[in-house]
Amino acid sequence: LRVNFATPATVSRCGMVWFNPEVVTTNMICNNLLLKLRSTPITAVQDGVYRRWMGVQQQSCQILKNSLRVQGLDDVKDLADLSYVNSPLLDPIFEWCKKQNHVMPLQRMRVLGTLFSLLSGGIARIISHNDARPDFPLSGAQIEQFMRKYLIMAIAWAFGGSMSLKDRERFCQELSNLTTEKLPDSGPLIDFDVSVETADWVLWSNSIDNSDLEPEKIPKPDIVIETVDTYRHSVVIGAAVAAHRPLILCGPPGSGKSMTLT
Repeated sequence: LRVNFATPATVSRCGMVWFNPEVVTTNMICNNLLLKLRSTPITAVQDGVYRRWMGVQQQSCQILKNSLRVQGLDDVKDLADLSYVNSPLLDPIFEWCKKQNHVMPLQRMRVLGTLFSLLSGGIARIISHNDARPDFPLSGAQIEQFMRKYLIMAIAWAFGGSMSLKDRERFCQELSNLTTEKLPDSGPLIDFDVSVETADWVLWSNSIDNSDLEPEKIPKPDIVIETVDTYRHSVVIGAAVAAHRPLILCGPPGSGKSMTLT
């Protein structure tokens, strides 16, 4: 919550506690969100499926902790030491994004919450893949390759989702300087997904079914022709919805906001 939009009466009635952003670091927030991700069931898959592959969740969270270089109570000698721990990956990214134009104020809690919602969706992909192929589940090395790339893709959408398309493409170029992960060289990162089977970058367009529309279906108003935009938006937004994250779709009339949600 931004306190500058709250009256003293609102603060007192809601029992709000305000912390200076310099007190609550990005590392602290990520550690909290990572602990929640580690312990909260993945609701994007059926309960029985989740229970069979709970180990994937723990393994993926450890990979994310190492990739994000998150430090918790077990990693420091004293609780006060956490106040001096920065996030070497996300802090520079957030500082760069703050200088760009966004459709709404860029808030650290919002983008980090969105990031971990998307990461939950990535873990759900692995669980679904393993359950569909129980005799050939992904190995530990394959899970790590997938999650490291999926993390970068999730960062691109969590931090750049409120930017214009032009600024989002600039952000994708900047990510190549802010991360050691190899990014696609045949186009902007937002045009690519990560294959759960091979952990390779694959174009969103490769997942689109370009089958011909039957003539009798053309007049029907409920027919949606799937495009790259509708498909990747459904994946990104679906991960947020599955994690019960509130979201706002911004765009001019006729851009497909209602159609995407329905």
